[in-house]
Amino acid sequence: MKNILGLIVTAAVIGCSGQVSATTTLAFSVVGTNRATGFADASGAAANGMRWGLVIDTAGDGFDNTLLNTTYDAFSIGASGFIVTSLNGLSQGASDDYFFTPASLPTTSTQGATGIDPGGVGGIVSAAGAPNGNDGIIPGVTANDKFSIIWFSPNATAAGTKYGMFTDASFLLPASGTTVNMNAPFLGASADALKPANLTFTNIPEPSRLMLVAFGLVGLVVRRRR
Repeated sequence: MKNILGLIVTAAVIGCSGQVSATTTLAFSVVGTNRATGFADASGAAANGMRWGLVIDTAGDGFDNTLLNTTYDAFSIGASGFIVTSLNGLSQGASDDYFFTPASLPTTSTQGATGIDPGGVGGIVSAAGAPNGNDGIIPGVTANDKFSIIWFSPNATAAGTKYGMFTDASFLLPASGTTVNMNAPFLGASADALKPANLTFTNIPEPSRLMLVAFGLVGLVVRRRR
């Protein structure tokens, strides 16, 4: 009886583990139908070689960098995690927007013609290993969370550098653990319109400079009192 119970528990654990590790591939370019192209750099031209990933709105309150006077701080594009924001240049700490980077560290590239789609420069293909909303890997990420494609120009992030974000009403995390087509926004004659990198990472003053400013203000106060 104990052995049977042990096998049942073990099977349940394995089953749960399989569910937890399940992920989804989000396909933006579909062979025979269309290619997602036109992602532009800081100069406004479609460009290859730019890193890209996804930003997930885990709270359902909109992407935090769209709030009044709120911006994203520069972050590492080599690892997934919650994005830090700033309000009027002052850091607000981690937001509820989650940056996901596929393990392949994808970059924009030229896509050949497929179907009636001519292809072009600044294209993306798919995000493999994306959370499916039911996997439990990322706290707060659930099915139907809205997401955006984010790309970086240049191929790095720092205060003052540019990035772009593109989203669509259909960009909702699926519950499926298989490949799911997310190509609808890129179908049609106007689908390859340029998508600009027109957002800027926050230029936060360095801590050392903040300390110098603080010491300067203290010095002025002391001098006036004397």
